[in-house]
Amino acid sequence: LDHLIIAVTLSTSPCTSSRGYWRLPRELLTNPVIREAVTAEAEQRLTKMTSRTSTTPPLNIGAMWHGWLKRIKARLQECHRRYIVDTKAILHDHLMRLAVAQRDYQRTGHGAAAVHAAEAALDTATAELRQCTMDVHFDFHANTNEEGSRHFFRRPQGSKVSITKANVDGGVATDAPTVQAVFTAHWQTIMTSPPDLSPPNRARRRAVLRRPTQRLSDADREQLVAPLTPLELRSALKTMDPSKSPGPDGWYAGFFQLAPDVFADIVLLVYQYQLVHRRELLPHQRRSAVTLLFKAGDRGDHSNYRPIALMPVEVKVLPRALARRLAYVAPKLAHRSQARFIPDRRLHDHVVFVQSLQHYCTMEDHDHYATFLAFSKAYDMVYQGFLIDTLHELNIRPVFLSWVALLYRA
Repeated sequence: LDHLIIAVTLSTSPCTSSRGYWRLPRELLTNPVIREAVTAEAEQRLTKMTSRTSTTPPLNIGAMWHGWLKRIKARLQECHRRYIVDTKAILHDHLMRLAVAQRDYQRTGHGAAAVHAAEAALDTATAELRQCTMDVHFDFHANTNEEGSRHFFRRPQGSKVSITKANVDGGVATDAPTVQAVFTAHWQTIMTSPPDLSPPNRARRRAVLRRPTQRLSDADREQLVAPLTPLELRSALKTMDPSKSPGPDGWYAGFFQLAPDVFADIVLLVYQYQLVHRRELLPHQRRSAVTLLFKAGDRGDHSNYRPIALMPVEVKVLPRALARRLAYVAPKLAHRSQARFIPDRRLHDHVVFVQSLQHYCTMEDHDHYATFLAFSKAYDMVYQGFLIDTLHELNIRPVFLSWVALLYRA
């Protein structure tokens, strides 16, 4: 027989486990009373945001929105607490009734029917609670796995594995403070700009910016810089996955999809106010929860992880709407060899093209070489100023660029 070798590592350093951030309990959104209450509260908030007259002072839309989210969060937390307490109280009451019936039966020898009735009531309450939980899970899977192919070809469920070691100076550190410090320092150098970073050489930047030959036409430019509408944000909000992991604020897309028309109007007012009066997003909108996904190889090597930033849903609505606008003109600006992130273009076309070249060289007996270039952490190390200059060079007006700068400005 083969036996697994169980190894135990004892550490003298204290293991500090931090509590995760709050996430909206999904079972609350299945309650029709809570759904109606959230919708009514959102409609009242929208009315207050749009009720300003010429004689009243200007409203701080951003502060009103942030305060409303805090109040709704506190109320939902209280609802969830009461839900748990009531559920436990019901089961505890049935347990006490059963205990009393069993005690009386043991003392007097009478009351067997009462014991059976108490047991049946406890079993019924437990079964109802279990059935309610199963119904919620069934509805979730029925809506998620709507198509057979989507169900059978779904990704395997991930598991959370703590990072317990880090490679340091040729050795391996296993104490939690050192591991945290090593990984944090590494990813800070990638996801943040150094304070002494100098911008790229201006002459080289201008030389690169002169390379594009395509420019937006006046008609496409006017369509791109048209004012944002609630309809665009509503469409972007409705097409989001309601069960995707939320940001540090804890709100799933399913929460905003309770009343997409109302929340689209509110979010648009918040965006416009922050752009005009603050030139930056709200503090809670500029925070993300970064999680590291292990790829392969040594778990102690910090480069074997891929960072994923969990952003607030309300922030992802704006770039989703802007990306849809840009998708209409992107094929006119990007070279035909650019297949990624362009509508109606497939990365598989390049794979087939390379295979055809290889087949051609084999059949014609030609000796050729192929060079593959890849940027390390390319999406995490984009110089934002150069990105804005490139968009401006493509004849994109500052109206659109101001929205892009608002999203990047920390």
